Amino acid sequence: MQYAFVDVWNCRAVLAWTVFSEDGNSSHVERLTDEEQRRLNITEDVLYDAIEEAEGSISMSGHYPISDEIRAKLEAVCPSLK
Repeated sequence: MQYAFVDVWNCRAVLAWTVFSEDGNSSHVERLTDEEQRRLNITEDVLYDAIEEAEGSISMSGHYPISDEIRAKLEAVCPSLK
């Protein structure tokens, strides 16, 4: 099981996800590289829009929900996310 989010830290946004073990007792976070985000056409503007939709700010570190636009781009390359 895993879930995607926009990770903001030190005024930088990146698409990330938490990956849980099968038993749900442990997890780790994975982040996309700039190149991986470019290949998915997930630009800084797309990430900033998701942060704003969640009433967040690039200057407030935290985890923000992905937008419908990001979800659609992820589902296009991984239909099992639907």
